Amino acid sequence: MLFGYPRADIVGSNVGRFLSAPTLEEYRRIFADLDSASERFVFEGEILAQSGQMIPVSVSAASIILYGRHLVLGLHRDVTERKQAEAEIRRLQTAVEKLRGASRGSGKPEASER
Repeated sequence: MLFGYPRADIVGSNVGRFLSAPTLEEYRRIFADLDSASERFVFEGEILAQSGQMIPVSVSAASIILYGRHLVLGLHRDVTERKQAEAEIRRLQTAVEKLRGASRGSGKPEASER
């Protein structure tokens, strides 16, 4: 199972079926001219899970030629946990800044001022 889909539903399918509209647009923008897209591209996007939930992913994609056909090979890594950790870090940084501001207003010296 991958994002709730059985392997058989994914293998050989057009990736557009699984991507959010903005992510699909990014693919189209990058690979508009497959002949000139010989490098690997990394960007963030979203995949639509079978449950209907949007899953944040890191996308690594490259144009390839397989049996004479131009294709795009895309690897999608679920970054949900990383995004949650980043949000928690931002929340804690905000809390620390609020505490620093409150301690400055109290007239007590901060630890760095002692």
